[in-house]
Amino acid sequence: MVIHTKRLKNAWNKVGLAVYVFGTLVYFASWLPLLLAPASAWSQSATGLLAPRLTPIISFVGIALVCYAWPYGVLSVVFIFFHTWHGIQNL
Repeated sequence: MVIHTKRLKNAWNKVGLAVYVFGTLVYFASWLPLLLAPASAWSQSATGLLAPRLTPIISFVGIALVCYAWPYGVLSVVFIFFHTWHGIQNL
């Protein structure tokens, strides 16, 4: 993904970029306990197993803010809902 900083004209776009970067970091961090300590209490809990399914919403909201596209944000919430629902069924 190429970010054209010239297109970040208003505050929503800049906030969106910060939210996107933060969300991406949180998403990757949510995988660390599962990869590094799979037998830990966190990794075996429902919260630990669902964290990688829930955290992408932060990045998706960031993308919606950068693009100033609320339909993308709505579709992202719907996607995360079904993605999480599927994950709950597999617990």
